[in-house]
Formats: sequence, C-alpha cells, structure tokens
Amino acid sequence: MDSPRRTGGRGVNRMEPVDAEEYRRWLGQSEHTLGSAARDARESDYGWACFKAQQAAEYALKALLRAIGDPAAGHSLIKLMEMLETRASISIPEELRQAARLLDRHYIPPRYPDAFPSGMPYEFYDASTAAEALDEARRVVAFVRDQAVALGIERRDEPPRRGSEADQEAEPGRAQDEKA
Repeated sequence: MDSPRRTGGRGVNRMEPVDAEEYRRWLGQSEHTLGSAARDARESDYGWACFKAQQAAEYALKALLRAIGDPAAGHSLIKLMEMLETRASISIPEELRQAARLLDRHYIPPRYPDAFPSGMPYEFYDASTAAEALDEARRVVAFVRDQAVALGIERRDEPPRRGSEADQEAEPGRAQDEKA
C-alpha cells in the first residue's frame, strides 16, 4: 500500500486516499451496524441500540483513517477524531466532538452486567437515550461520508449499501414483511 501523499491545488492541502476499497468495507459495516441499531431500538433493545450506535460511528471513523493508510487502533471516538485531525488535517467541528463524547459513554455499560452498581444494564436505557445515540451516530457517519467526498473516495450520488439503514428506509415494507 502506498503511503498517503499531500496534494494541493487552488490552496487545498489534503490527504490523497490510498485505499478506497478498505474505506468502503469499513463504511459498509458502519452502515449495516447503524441499521441493526435502529432495528434494536424499534424492538425496545435500547442498550444494544446505544452500543451499536457507538460501534457504527467507530467503524465510520476507522473507514476514513484506513482510507488514508492509517490502521487506526482503539475504540474511543474522541481519540479517533484526534487521529483524523493530526494525521489527515481534517478539522472536527465541536458538535461532532460532543456526539463522540456521548457515544463513547455507550461503549462498555450496555455490555456488562456489572457496569452499574446494581441492576442490569438494559434497565438503564430507554427510547430517548437510544434515539439520541442513533442521531449522533448518523451525524458522525454523515460527516465521514462528506469527508470521503472531499477526499475523492466517494461520490455524492453513490447509492446506500445493501443492508444499511438508508437502504431499509428506501424499502419500508421490507422491515414489516420480515416481522410477519
């Protein structure tokens, strides 16, 4: 794999992508996981919806990092955003950092019975918490896609990936057919 190169033109200084296929793989998993999180929320599995929302955002950020040749280890969205800033000169808006902080809180607690002093993790999650996590994850994924367009990895007119949340929304009857 070639190392990332700085490109310019008209005052633009950006990273040239080196692995668009790896980006598509990770972003495809991100979108699939976001769809799974939305299904969990609809089925009242709010804790899992929150965890999967965090995972979807993590996969999306790693997609962009991998596209520029950075293997990007770790699970903290805040740290992954810092990597994008330092390694790819991508400016992260404060509202996206806030989204990352909120989502990072859902990485461990939904998965472990002893994450809270008493009770079970699912008892601490509700519909509004899941909706907030899904909204924030969608914002992170949209930001990544916008950056990928700016870097020339993706085109705005590319259709949603099969199995993604957007794909399911395009076929509203399918989700109900699956329940029947």
